[in-house]
Amino acid sequence: MSNVVLGLIAPHSPRLAREDAVPAPFDLMVRGLLSLREDLARVRPDVTVLVSSHFLTTFLLYVDAAARHQGRVTATECPDLVSSLPYDFPGHPRFAHALAEAARAQEIPLMAFENPDFVLDYGTVVPARYLFGEAVRPLVPVSVSIVGSLEEAIRLGRVVAQVAERLDLRVAVVASGALSHRVVRGPERWPEPEDQGWDQRFLGVLGEGDRERALEFLPQFIQAASVEAWGKHLGFLLGAMPSRFTIDFKTYGPSSGSGNASVAIYPTAQ
Repeated sequence: MSNVVLGLIAPHSPRLAREDAVPAPFDLMVRGLLSLREDLARVRPDVTVLVSSHFLTTFLLYVDAAARHQGRVTATECPDLVSSLPYDFPGHPRFAHALAEAARAQEIPLMAFENPDFVLDYGTVVPARYLFGEAVRPLVPVSVSIVGSLEEAIRLGRVVAQVAERLDLRVAVVASGALSHRVVRGPERWPEPEDQGWDQRFLGVLGEGDRERALEFLPQFIQAASVEAWGKHLGFLLGAMPSRFTIDFKTYGPSSGSGNASVAIYPTAQ
């Protein structure tokens, strides 16, 4: 069995930032995230690696190797919705540095850093707060490179699985981001029917439980549905998963014209 014990697709709409004030229809995503929290609690990973489509870096890829992630995030794109949102998660420097070293050995430009002034993005903080709840779980945030390719993101996911096995750590991998992402003004608006159709097709392919089939379909889906972050968060997740898996689909909801799914992915015996 793989040391990657769980994969998650998790939404991060800024309207989820304050759990006690989430209006409909965003409560769909809350229900999904809280169900994913139960999956994470069930497997109890040693490390949770989270790639956020809002931790965007231009040239290099980065992994936050801090021993502790603590601070407050105000989102530059919507400071009214995500304002001084507190977070406090332990990190896992050993895994983060090992990941960077292994990635560079395969010519993937991933750099580990530790900087107490660094502020996590809301695409990392919002889902992590839901997924962890009161549990203390080590978190390793990873970026999406703007100029990096989808294939590079997939390869980096595979390196995550290799490092997990080498360090003998049970790892969960979270892809934080939307599926279709043709955003419009109007937070309650659903994706257009065609984009919803593509989202459902992707989830259907994912439900077949075949990593290579899902990876084969991914580029077509990304182009047709304008997937968030060029689909690199999904490529990273699929790259980390073993060849066969099962999925537990939770919910699907809107956010300004984007499609947001909550999905748990479990490895199956090879």
